Amino acid sequence: MDRADSQLVLAGKDRPAVNDALQELLIDKVSVGGNAQRGNREKIVTILLKAWLTVPTELETLRVEGLDLFKRSPQHDHLAIHWVW
Repeated sequence: MDRADSQLVLAGKDRPAVNDALQELLIDKVSVGGNAQRGNREKIVTILLKAWLTVPTELETLRVEGLDLFKRSPQHDHLAIHWVW
C-alpha cells in the first residue's frame, strides 16, 4: 500500500478528502465484506488521521518535521518514517 495518508496531507487535502481516499484505498484490503460500524478499516483510518492530520497542538511541530522528512526521503524509506513517527 502506498503511503497515501501522508501524501494526501502533503498535497493539502482536508480531513474529509483524506478519510474518503483512505476508505477507498482500504475497501478491498481490510474488513472485506464486513459491515461493522467500527470495523478494522475504520480503526485503521482513525489511527492514520490522528498520526498525520488531526494531531494535538503540542505535536504539530513534530508532524511538520515528519512530513518534511517524507519530502526529502526516497519512497522506499517512507514505511520506516511511519514506524518511527
